[in-house]
Amino acid sequence: FWAPYRFAPLATAEELKKEQERLLKPAAATLWRLIRLGAPDRWLVLGPFVCLCLASAGQVAIPRWMFNIIKHASLQPDEKAFHAAVVQLVLICVGTGVFTSGRGFLFQIAIARYQVRLRDLLFRSVVRLDIAFFDRTHTGTITSVLSNDVTLMAQLLSLNVNVFLRSALQVVGYFGMMVAMNWQLALVTLVVLPPLTIGSKVYGSYYQKLTEQSQEALAKANTVAEESLGAIRTVKSFAAGDAEVRRHHQALDQYYAVIRRTANAYSIYAFLFTSVPQLSTAIVLYVGGNFVLHKQLASEDLISFLLIHMTLVAAIQSITDVLSGLMGALGAAEKVFSMIDETPTLVESGSFSPPEGKLSGLVELKGCEFSYPARKETVVMRDFNLTLRPRCTLALCGTS
Repeated sequence: FWAPYRFAPLATAEELKKEQERLLKPAAATLWRLIRLGAPDRWLVLGPFVCLCLASAGQVAIPRWMFNIIKHASLQPDEKAFHAAVVQLVLICVGTGVFTSGRGFLFQIAIARYQVRLRDLLFRSVVRLDIAFFDRTHTGTITSVLSNDVTLMAQLLSLNVNVFLRSALQVVGYFGMMVAMNWQLALVTLVVLPPLTIGSKVYGSYYQKLTEQSQEALAKANTVAEESLGAIRTVKSFAAGDAEVRRHHQALDQYYAVIRRTANAYSIYAFLFTSVPQLSTAIVLYVGGNFVLHKQLASEDLISFLLIHMTLVAAIQSITDVLSGLMGALGAAEKVFSMIDETPTLVESGSFSPPEGKLSGLVELKGCEFSYPARKETVVMRDFNLTLRPRCTLALCGTS
């Protein structure tokens, strides 16, 4: 009963290090290729980037204005300043919402154009390949790459690039404000970065590997289903329904095993990325509280610093989550680009033609041998001879 729920063994540190070295260079090349593929829309991306900068500036300013409202309401009561701060906060929130909406709209348009361009490029590349490719690659695998991998890659890129740029600008703005308020507490905040960065790198590399494996396993399951349903009359004729169900179930078991390993890795990742930021907040409270007790920092400044610190930690967590998701997108992108880079073994273009008036229509095959690319060891035809004469009809008959 418990067999499906057993934890799969996690990779060792040495295995993860080797896997990172294997994935790092291809991942960098894939990322650069993804960027170049979006070059035609570089001016379209400029609009959402400007909106992103303005929206991030508004989000950075919100905690400060929230503190101003608290300050003028309780710490240093001032009704006029309190109402002015409320009005300013409302304007900042509305402006942030407007620019966030514009960023989302323009960015979705740019990603849609990117996805259409990628699907078109992939389909063009697949169509020009010769039959040998389709003989060794199942149709289910090809359709899975066209649908699942391209969609996954576009979704992860659209979400992660958007969130990464927004969070990166927020981190810069928040940290600048914290340094201006108290550089010592700002340095204490940086203790959260090393464990988050290292953990994100390790998990991201492992997640990229698991994403590739899960997509391959899902493609195999789709292939089995497509073959069975496409030839359902043959399956029924030979009463092979149970056998096909077992084949499909085995493919799904492989997919489930990969997802289970992903869940194992994510459990450790979630623990690290939940506990470390909270611990950093506790450290800031301890150090800042000592500053207040020794009259080195005003209590209201500590409250303001904590508000900014909490939003900074949230932005850093978003960046680390994005990096992990980006590695998953690169795993899907590598499968897409590997299929785009396939080259046909037969050249269809050429300029040779027989002299005009000398084409008789006689076709002769002498001593031909043939085997399918996926089964080269099995010779289908050996020493095959055939003559096709003009104005004659020839029928080929055999056991198959």
